[in-house]
Amino acid sequence: MWLMLPSLLLLVLVAWCLWRIVEKLGVPGIFSLLFFIPIANAVFLAYLAFADRPVNAPPPSGPPPDLPPPDDTRESSICVPCGAAIPAGSTHCPACGWTYRVPTPLPDPQPPATPLEPPSVEKTYRDYRGF
Repeated sequence: MWLMLPSLLLLVLVAWCLWRIVEKLGVPGIFSLLFFIPIANAVFLAYLAFADRPVNAPPPSGPPPDLPPPDDTRESSICVPCGAAIPAGSTHCPACGWTYRVPTPLPDPQPPATPLEPPSVEKTYRDYRGF
């Protein structure tokens, strides 16, 4: 009897993995048990391979939902990091200074007006060696 325990554990593991795979394909997980019925497993596998599932469905068409503008400060909001209230009309949290605005990038540093030139070398290596 105890020799069947590893087989039973493997069967449960395979059933659990199949359940998760089938749910990720947009089919109720209970249908994963069809893999353990001899003829039904081939039929269900063909269904999974060739059926149009919600995963493959085109996105819904139509106008996008009405969303407020990204910097809408007409209503008060809650600060994400600290949870304090941000009053209406403000873009910064009064408690921690957090802002939902994207900071403007710093401009690129300006290149030097004139290219740097190496200093003129009046003496050569021989001059230092004493030749």
